[in-house]
Amino acid sequence: MVPTNGSVALRGLKLFGVALPTSPFPLSPAAFLALSAFKLPPASTGNSSAGHRIESTAVGSGGGLSLQLSNLLISTPSCVALSLHQHFACRNSPSPNFTVTPTSLTIHRLTTPTADIVNVKLVCTGKPAPVSCLAAAAATGPQLLASLRTLQTQAKLAAAAAPYYDTYIPLYIHVCRNLAFTGDGSNTSYSGIAAGTADKTANVVDSGDAATGNSPIELDGVAVVIAGPSPAATSSSASSGSTEGTLGGGLGLSAVPTYGSTTSADATLPLTAPSTVLDLTGTGGLLSIVAYGGTASVELRDLTIRNPPLGPQGQSPWSLLRAFLWTFDFTRRWAVDPMGATSSVVVGL
Repeated sequence: MVPTNGSVALRGLKLFGVALPTSPFPLSPAAFLALSAFKLPPASTGNSSAGHRIESTAVGSGGGLSLQLSNLLISTPSCVALSLHQHFACRNSPSPNFTVTPTSLTIHRLTTPTADIVNVKLVCTGKPAPVSCLAAAAATGPQLLASLRTLQTQAKLAAAAAPYYDTYIPLYIHVCRNLAFTGDGSNTSYSGIAAGTADKTANVVDSGDAATGNSPIELDGVAVVIAGPSPAATSSSASSGSTEGTLGGGLGLSAVPTYGSTTSADATLPLTAPSTVLDLTGTGGLLSIVAYGGTASVELRDLTIRNPPLGPQGQSPWSLLRAFLWTFDFTRRWAVDPMGATSSVVVGL
């Protein structure tokens, strides 16, 4: 039992046979990684000024937390418990705080009402349970491409092992900072690291033909979300000087609506452009979305897109419109309204 005003610190250890909370469902922030071996004092949460973020401390702890967990490998006999903790991470992704694979969950940095968690990896030894999503973070263009390739492969394996048909797995990638896919910002090459060949480079043209030594990344059976830091998290970090990772009851994510206006007059959009830049120079046709005969989607969130490529010549004149994001290769359907003074164009899968 951890007394009020007390705390337990575990650092640099491998822990086996660890019991993890499995309730409530879904797991609350206070229950997340609150090791069952310790009876913890009640936790309280209080709203901070950072939008959805909630600063949380244990009651009577004088600003400290009951559990201090750092640099740990935790193995639990219950893969259901691991799955529930993965589900918690998926609900709060994309995020720099979590890496989710089919068989593990890594918490890079997180503060909950009961624990301060740094570099903790969870695995299980029982019968595998379904995973709710796959998640990673990327700080460079090659890292983002490598993550997409790896997560797509893992998603296919997870879907094949799922007990139900047509498993649709979300893939979350958090963009940590401004990034580009070319080495010098020109339309010449992107690193072959994405295909596991770090010693090679491949030419990429801006026409959408994806003339590369590496084949385009094919996305199938996945819902991909690529996101930068949310406006709330960015403003909070800037004002407090702290890193991301304090978690309470909200997701703290601001999504651009799929349908409707995308002008600055839209009240659902932030007043200023997102601070994280995704430079798409030289990426024509780099990502192939399987739409017919498969299920896939891509959402870009909380990012400023720069230098989108031109489309392929066969799609002229629409290929001259960079706003169609020709980085993503899929069968586009064109619906033109001939009745309007200025024709409107709708692009769909």
